[in-house]
Amino acid sequence: MTSHMTEFLDFRALVFKHNQTHLMSGVLDEADLSKAGKQVCTILSNEATERLESMLKILDLSKRKFIEMAILHALDEADRILVDRDVFGELL
Repeated sequence: MTSHMTEFLDFRALVFKHNQTHLMSGVLDEADLSKAGKQVCTILSNEATERLESMLKILDLSKRKFIEMAILHALDEADRILVDRDVFGELL
């Protein structure tokens, strides 16, 4: 069982680690963003939008960072499944 102290130290370490990235995400201007990648736009359902906004407030996270993390996670998971299922066989 994790002690309260260990849990608290983990929390503070993660806050520090991710605040550095979060602080830097606001530093990018439009020129930097165009170099950083392409914009991805979509229309979300009202339910998804409400859940997203609520979660962003709880996590104190930018929409851009959250969506980028979610997309990368989904892509990694898809890659893993395709490899596990040998979808491409000898094509790779």
